Amino acid sequence: MGAIIEQSFENSTLANLSKAFEATWEVLHTRNPPRDAEAEDDLRLAVSGKLLQLAANGVTDPKELQNRVLESLDGNSPAGAEKTLSERLRNW
Repeated sequence: MGAIIEQSFENSTLANLSKAFEATWEVLHTRNPPRDAEAEDDLRLAVSGKLLQLAANGVTDPKELQNRVLESLDGNSPAGAEKTLSERLRNW
C-alpha cells in the first residue's frame, strides 16, 4: 500500500484529515460498499494512507483531500474502467 509516513501534523491538519476521511468514506461506502469486513478494513487503511501521503505533501484542505482521493480511485479513466475498487487500491 505504500511507504509508512513518519511525520507529525498540527492539530488543524489532523482535524482536516479527519473531516476528509469521513466525507471520503461516506462517498466510497455509498458508491461501492465493501463486500466484507476485510475489504472494509483494507479500504479504510488505503484511504487513510492516501490522505496522510497527501497531507505530507502539503495538501491540507479537507475538500481538496477528498477530491484527490476520489479522483485517484476513479474508475472512469480508460486505464481504470475495468478495474474493481480492490484492484485500484492495490495500485495506489
